[in-house]
Amino acid sequence: MVRSIRVNAGSALGAETQDIVPRSHLITPPNRLTVCTLTRNSAASLELWASSARKYAHEIVIAVDASSDDGTYEIARRVADRVFLVEHPGLLGRAADWLLRQATGEWVLLLDDDEVLGSEFAANVSRLLASTELTHYYLNCRWVVRQDDGGLGWLVDYPWGWHPCRRLFRNIGSLFWHPLEMHTETSVLGAGRLLADTEGTFYHFDLLWRTREQRERKVWERYGGACREFYLFEEGFAPKSVVPVGDPAVIEFAETTLVRRRAADAPSREGSRPTPSALIPLVSLDEMVAVARRISLELTSYGVEFLTHDTPSLMGRESAYYVHLTLKNTSDGAWGTGFARDPVYVSYHWWTKSGEEVTDQGLRSHLLQMVAPDETVAVTAHVLAPSQPGKYVLEWDVVQEGVCWFGQRGASTLCLDIEVNNSEDGRPAPDEMVAVARRISLELTSYGVEFLAHDTPSLMGQESAYLVHLTMKNTSDGTWGTGFVRDPVYISYHWWTKSGEEVTDQGLRSHLLQMVAPDETVAVTAHVLAPSQPGKYVLEWDVVQEGVCWFGQRGASTLCLDIEVNNSEDGRPAPSVLASLDGIRP
Repeated sequence: MVRSIRVNAGSALGAETQDIVPRSHLITPPNRLTVCTLTRNSAASLELWASSARKYAHEIVIAVDASSDDGTYEIARRVADRVFLVEHPGLLGRAADWLLRQATGEWVLLLDDDEVLGSEFAANVSRLLASTELTHYYLNCRWVVRQDDGGLGWLVDYPWGWHPCRRLFRNIGSLFWHPLEMHTETSVLGAGRLLADTEGTFYHFDLLWRTREQRERKVWERYGGACREFYLFEEGFAPKSVVPVGDPAVIEFAETTLVRRRAADAPSREGSRPTPSALIPLVSLDEMVAVARRISLELTSYGVEFLTHDTPSLMGRESAYYVHLTLKNTSDGAWGTGFARDPVYVSYHWWTKSGEEVTDQGLRSHLLQMVAPDETVAVTAHVLAPSQPGKYVLEWDVVQEGVCWFGQRGASTLCLDIEVNNSEDGRPAPDEMVAVARRISLELTSYGVEFLAHDTPSLMGQESAYLVHLTMKNTSDGTWGTGFVRDPVYISYHWWTKSGEEVTDQGLRSHLLQMVAPDETVAVTAHVLAPSQPGKYVLEWDVVQEGVCWFGQRGASTLCLDIEVNNSEDGRPAPSVLASLDGIRP
């Protein structure tokens, strides 16, 4: 059983930390904010980190890695509201989902122990959390380094300069899940937006706190050589690529903790490693991973058990029916609803008795809740009978949209003999039925975009990556959805030779950080990767509705630019970094 430790202002322990825990908070119910972190060997900085978080947080939840040997656990007990001792997870992703679900506030913010928010956030947090439209916010991450003049600055060049992170979101368990893999973000359903720099940014101190030698060990021992471009920044470092940090509170935190950490790294340090006991219960890695897998929408095995149904054995041709089905999820992950990415639906196929397919893509019927592994769900499904009388086989199946039918991956389906006649005992309304049962998505029937401004460089280095700022207007007849709705919209591109031969068909995808309604304008920072060979090319910026079409294919105007690619390396030749960015390959 997991036991948490609370610090109450009126207790003796609370009295020791009056300077850390103020008696009043900026947040009042029903919009309380919980800050969560997983930490290891952070005794030198944790108290100051918590003091910074208390400026805007109602609750602090800390999971202390049991491999810590510098007294971190004891400090966490003093400064946090809830403390857990957890088995060494190796990577944050394995513990993050479990950790987030320990929060009790209406909103939750995930911060690393080497990150703090800028002072502007505290002044805006009450307004941000009062939103009735949004489920999450992105905050831009600023990677802090030491400047040549001795001051602190943050890197603005690629890949550090544009690093929006989804860290602040509503604490509703069915809205979010955190993948188990390395360097993954929490996935959150619903609409969100990027905070302006005047509303909230956060500062990341890994490059400042660790020496070059320590960062090299981290890259090779932890990441197997990946992410070198992020952590070994000196290769691309130039004075012009750094903007001074102007927040006095951030500077004070960074400098003070740096001195303390350097002192703590001295060989004379003696540890006080907390050992698991009956008084300090240990949360196992298996327990944390099990929580994440229960809510994860990432399926690797596909299974369903059809328990009950009331499918009529006699149907009228082209008639529509409601069928009540009870299903059990025997997959290894949760089934997501219609507003998840890769949602799960109940659907069907029609076959002749001789095995010829009549209907490949049946009407989709929605799940009205997320369904965890081993859970049972009741679904009222729609089915439309074939147009010709005869004897058929109706095959009920489950489909993960855009991925596969469960039956294709070995799951059991429900096959029933059905006779279809000329009667009209159902509802002969196929057009209406299709409209009602249509998958929930942001349907576009006309596709339009107007490119208003851009700063695409006309000269690029071969295989170099660039950040390009684009301003666009949505001239479609519907809203552009973000990456966690059905059929999301991305910014992307094609590369062409001057003679019109296609070089890159599927460019990197760059996310919208908010929903964009018709006639609205949006600013996007997009990723582009130059061709591998020098030459003169045409770069065509376009918009794509994933799984549906490129806007240019439907008559929308694209932005075509003449670009020269040479042998220089003025961009960032960083293909391994591109794999970890929000800009994704299709």
